[in-house]
Amino acid sequence: MNSNNTSRKDFLKSIGLMALATTVASIATPFEAAAETIANTNKKEELDNFLLVYERWVTEFNKMVDVQKKDPHHLENNKRMMQLSDEAAGFLPKVKQCYASAFHRERYIELSHLLTNNIDH
Repeated sequence: MNSNNTSRKDFLKSIGLMALATTVASIATPFEAAAETIANTNKKEELDNFLLVYERWVTEFNKMVDVQKKDPHHLENNKRMMQLSDEAAGFLPKVKQCYASAFHRERYIELSHLLTNNIDH
């Protein structure tokens, strides 16, 4: 009888632990989902902000391109273009992140076309 009591106690303990684990999992899952949503929202805002910075950069660079088309020897303009080119080198990590998001990738490509179209024409 003693072994039956022990087996029954072990069985009840295991059921209790399983029930506890199931309860904890059911509580933890929404928290994990909420944390992931917050992380995704933060990443979206971060990329949105980067695209605003990139858009301002493209606008300014295009102005410099326009000046260079009229006067290729404009010293101040050429210096500023070099500075802007140096700034662009720092964009690479965010550009890679943009490519991971269809929306941000599309917007980045649109802005880049504004730049290349102005340079080409």
